[in-house]
Amino acid sequence: MAAAVLLGLCAFLGACKSSPPSETEQASATARAKELQRLAQADAREVEPIMTDLQASLIMADMTETHRKAFEAFCNFLAVRYRFDRAVADGKVTEEEAVAATQPLIDAMAALGAPMEDVLIRILGARKTMTIEQRAQTSCKEDPETFGAITLWTLRSKRAVPLLIELARSKNYENRRVFVRALGRIGDPRALTALRELADTDLDDDLRSEARAAITAIEAARARTAETTAPAVAGDNK
Repeated sequence: MAAAVLLGLCAFLGACKSSPPSETEQASATARAKELQRLAQADAREVEPIMTDLQASLIMADMTETHRKAFEAFCNFLAVRYRFDRAVADGKVTEEEAVAATQPLIDAMAALGAPMEDVLIRILGARKTMTIEQRAQTSCKEDPETFGAITLWTLRSKRAVPLLIELARSKNYENRRVFVRALGRIGDPRALTALRELADTDLDDDLRSEARAAITAIEAARARTAETTAPAVAGDNK
């Protein structure tokens, strides 16, 4: 797994160049890829405070062992992402490199399926009652809501749609756009009423734009589904 990540990072860095790299450039790219790989390894001392913080707002006793593993995977990801954010802020890596390096972790979380979905819905639901200030005072220096939503849209979680609608409408979040984007990526028509309301009335220009894009994505997906099913329906009527 580590070797695959390293090769992938080397390929990502190499793809940014239009001509074959020199030996010096290749060595530099390899060293940079190794640094990105190092950043992708979370330290238990960084993970534990995040786990403690999130666990405080959850009832973990009724979770299965699979749920616990999903919970640990998410906390590990948050610690890694926070490490990358610090590296980006310090100019050590670019945001594009951070996204490329952490995407496999998101994909791995999504691969856990329903248990990860259960955990994320519970985390987002538990934290929605907290104010922005209260969330800022917790051990989660990285935003569980934002990356929880990203993972839920990777899962195409229909079950999360009502909660994401509620979060998108709430004024209690600085970055509601990620919830709107998640609704567009999941593509559930149940979100259309809320998205149209946000697109027409919200005071945030960027959020209105995001809501319009989500509406377009959902309507396009619904049209594709209708085109796919129409011939079958017509054939049934013969």
